[in-house]
Amino acid sequence: MVVKLNKSYSFITSLLLLLIYSENILAQNEKSNEEFLARILRLENDSAKVDSLSLFLEKMIKAEETALGLKSGNLGLQLAKKLNYKSGQIKMYYSLGILYHNLENYTKARELFFNGLELTVSLNKKRAIAAMNENIGLTYKDEGNYTEAVKYQLNALKVYEETADSSRIAKTYMNLGNLFSNQDKTDEALNYYSLAEVYYAQKSNFGGMASVLSNKGMLFNKIGKEDSALVVLKKSNEYFQKQGNDRSLSQEKEKGGYFVNSRTLAHLLKKMGVTALINKNNTVAENYFLESEKLYLLCLERSLEAGKNINIAVDYANLGILYNAQNRYNESRIKLNESLAILQKMGNKRYLPEVYSNLSDLDSTMAADTSFSISIRLFHTEQSLNYLKLAYNAQSELLNEENNKQIAELKIQYETSKKDNEITLLNKENELKDITLKEQLSALLISKLRDEKNQKEIELLNTTSAITELRLSGTQQELEKQLLKSKSEAYQLQLSKKERDLKNNELSKEKLLRGATTTGSLALLLIGLLFFNRLKLRKQLEQKRRHITPAEIHQRGPS
Repeated sequence: MVVKLNKSYSFITSLLLLLIYSENILAQNEKSNEEFLARILRLENDSAKVDSLSLFLEKMIKAEETALGLKSGNLGLQLAKKLNYKSGQIKMYYSLGILYHNLENYTKARELFFNGLELTVSLNKKRAIAAMNENIGLTYKDEGNYTEAVKYQLNALKVYEETADSSRIAKTYMNLGNLFSNQDKTDEALNYYSLAEVYYAQKSNFGGMASVLSNKGMLFNKIGKEDSALVVLKKSNEYFQKQGNDRSLSQEKEKGGYFVNSRTLAHLLKKMGVTALINKNNTVAENYFLESEKLYLLCLERSLEAGKNINIAVDYANLGILYNAQNRYNESRIKLNESLAILQKMGNKRYLPEVYSNLSDLDSTMAADTSFSISIRLFHTEQSLNYLKLAYNAQSELLNEENNKQIAELKIQYETSKKDNEITLLNKENELKDITLKEQLSALLISKLRDEKNQKEIELLNTTSAITELRLSGTQQELEKQLLKSKSEAYQLQLSKKERDLKNNELSKEKLLRGATTTGSLALLLIGLLFFNRLKLRKQLEQKRRHITPAEIHQRGPS
């Protein structure tokens, strides 16, 4: 969201715009808008012309009429510079900055906001100074440069505090909370959200409370505190409902804040249901899914009443995804196909890749469901692959169209500004640089697309392999059985061999022991016999000595 400036206009301008933007004659197509633009350009009062072009530009921004917006914005800026009408220049810098911000050309948007900031500082228009700083911060945020984004948001906050603008202070607190949330600085983010809550509560600003609690709930969800997220998001919905009961705030309800938050809450409940299923808490999961379905159906009912086809398509898709999570396959396919039919009828290509991807997920889930036969699972695997190809082609086409659209818009801007020779001489170089920059962006997008194509081709090959594996699964299972049987038989043979070896080993040990025992016994017997013979011999000798006579001793002589 960009920040709006307070404006004061002359009586002539107000009268003209009242005529132009009357509900009875409000332009509904490009031709009528061009006619209104022509009427503005025929005004004699140049300052009134600039103011009228500023409001016309705002109207074109809301209607997403980019070409007419660029044309009116450049004409208004050129005229304001020619008149040295600084207030008019500030309005044009501001509105053109918003337009470029919406086109995601943040560099150009920031350049315009900086030019506006320079003028607002010179005129000391504090609210405008704060608004320019805030919008500069938003361009940095969307580029992911959070350090610079915080810097300029704080600059804006300082001015808002000086002017005691409590509503803008609270909004800036919420912006800072979002910035710190994006940087995963949870404590700082929660602190700024709490400060915003205090301001909104003091003013009984139900819409502000609803928004800040919605952001806070999403932060809790992001950091895995799903229970806290659930409580805060439900509280946010209560404030959205209070906002709708306040007639002065009914326009905000028409913008769909309550239903956007309801969708966010439904997404969370669905996520918690899936988690409960994984944890085998089927009853808890069913309760979450039931709450989620009620919210999705509520959003769908509102979308049907409002006749918003794109919202109807989104709500059908959300229900389809929910039913897939519950294995309600037929209902899921019906809702997703209804979403697809609406998008195709509208010619809306933005959401086509996502719906095709959801259909691919549905068939992938069915292919993984073992309650189906192999042939049915094979069919759904092939269907999943087909939808994946459609999603890839739709995404490629969308990228190419967005790229061509951006280049065309820059060329329109260049051609429009070229009509004024004086301004062309001053700005031609910058315009050419912008076109070159966009062409470089085109090359980068094409390079990115090629990278995505390569990635998708890898995914397709993986999916094709999955199909082949599924077709061969029956044969593989039989082969695995045979392999297991062979391994079992081999193991039995190996076990039998080990048992035989063990028995032989035991027998060898036993035989060796018996041999050793026998040998030892024989050795002992032999030793005993030798000892016995020796003893016997000694006894015989002793006996002989005892029976020798002295004469025999004398006869033998000295020994």
